[in-house]
Amino acid sequence: MTIVDTNILIYDTFKDTAHHKEARKLLDSLPKWNIPSIVLIEFIAFLNRIRLGRSNMLSKLNELANNPKFNLVEIEREDLLEALKTVEEEKTSTLRINDKIILSITKRLGEDLATFDKKLKEEYKRSYRS
Repeated sequence: MTIVDTNILIYDTFKDTAHHKEARKLLDSLPKWNIPSIVLIEFIAFLNRIRLGRSNMLSKLNELANNPKFNLVEIEREDLLEALKTVEEEKTSTLRINDKIILSITKRLGEDLATFDKKLKEEYKRSYRS
């Protein structure tokens, strides 16, 4: 199983982006799209920020939610606590809390991580797949 990061959803949504074909191929290859609730919230915030438009946004979110591969993964208390602990120990910016939560969920579920974020991917490999 694989946790899907926000950038995969973004690149899949917009055909004129650098990794569109790669994101589409990845999503097609996965039996389930395990999407943490925080990723869904980030995706919605992104669509609002770029002013996608109500109709297009609702259409995209309905398409996502109604796809049989879509699986929403909730954040658990332990995910947040581990993320906060990691940010504190590493003395990293609080802007990284979302990524740390995604990593915590990935670790808790023992899943792979699909992302185009090089920093997040390296941290995943170093921390959770060593």
